[in-house]
Amino acid sequence: MLNKNRARPARLIYGFLITLVFAGAANAGAARPDAAKKAKNAVDRTLAIYIPESESDSRIFIPQLGASFAPGKALEDAAVDAGNFYFKSATLFDVKSETPFNLVLATHSKWGTKERVSTLTIKYKLLDAKGATVFESEKKDDIDSMKLFQGNAFYSLSLSVMKDILSDDDLLGKVAGASSDAANATAAAFDYKVLVSREKATKSGTGFYINGSGQVLTAAHVVHDCPVIAVKVDGKATDAKLVAESLLLDLAVIDTSIPSLHSIPLRIGTTYNLGEGVTNVGFPLDGVLAGSPNVTRGNISSRAALAGSLGQFQFSAPVQPGSSGGPVVSDTGELLGVTVGTLSFAGLIQRGILPQNVNFALDARYAAKFLERNKITYVSGPPNPKSDAHGATEAALAAVVQLACYQ
Repeated sequence: MLNKNRARPARLIYGFLITLVFAGAANAGAARPDAAKKAKNAVDRTLAIYIPESESDSRIFIPQLGASFAPGKALEDAAVDAGNFYFKSATLFDVKSETPFNLVLATHSKWGTKERVSTLTIKYKLLDAKGATVFESEKKDDIDSMKLFQGNAFYSLSLSVMKDILSDDDLLGKVAGASSDAANATAAAFDYKVLVSREKATKSGTGFYINGSGQVLTAAHVVHDCPVIAVKVDGKATDAKLVAESLLLDLAVIDTSIPSLHSIPLRIGTTYNLGEGVTNVGFPLDGVLAGSPNVTRGNISSRAALAGSLGQFQFSAPVQPGSSGGPVVSDTGELLGVTVGTLSFAGLIQRGILPQNVNFALDARYAAKFLERNKITYVSGPPNPKSDAHGATEAALAAVVQLACYQ
């Protein structure tokens, strides 16, 4: 699991535009039974267990119960308990930990429900301290969905699957066949990118080049706590490195190390007018829409955003999940803001209010200060005296990229 002590973006009343959808409100909290005793034939190796943070924090909706649950804590507890039963010791993988281990179990879980049955499937691979795969497979178990309201149901199902994994004869045979003087490693020194699954992005968003050296500006919540950040250009994905981040501003810069011929200039002075026409470019609804950029038109509707927010303005160009981090560009081609959020509909609809195109961007003035503070170069220029919305849109399209976070 990634380090949970890191600061995280504030949860405002509007939803961040990452491609993650959870439903319901019920929790799967339950008392944790005492950990099982050590197995008589417990392996004399220490084990670190990697559970992606997205799975630790996820919620699942069970239609038969009409409620959603958060099974991540139960999965974590069950993994550690099963690990301590079959191995000398087991802990969750923490990127800042200096605790040594001999083996890493990378897990990727999926909850599903069909008719009255809920199923937990865990794909896993066991790696040695050098990052080489020792064994990989998958296990699953199911439960009557109606029993999920019972106190320890999520823990019990998770423990059942984890025990199936760690007691597998093939897995134990591979461990036994390894060198008796197994090497030690620490999470802090381990290349944990080898633990990541690239089958499906945990979240997706948008970014854009701000200079010719291949550096991309985006919203911090798109790339925060991502072991692997992929930049997709013309259908080709390239891994990028996070070089600067501000959770307060919700801004981040990633470096592709590939020079770009296109970038979006910040308007000198970054002033704008109410009612000024703007274009938003993004990659919304990854996995639903085709992977091509989406262009929407609107105007700056307010110099302020939500009450109490700072540095954001409101614009009306429609956005969708996945648009976060995209540029809000003037009709003269300069960057005016970075898309960071939209007004949450759910709570307002319950109050009889149906908001329309209430979206928020961080003012480019703050982006400029952020870039300067982190010594990151960017292109800037005065407003073009001749408005050319079509030309501005084409220039923005050339500089925008799709981002994917893998855990």
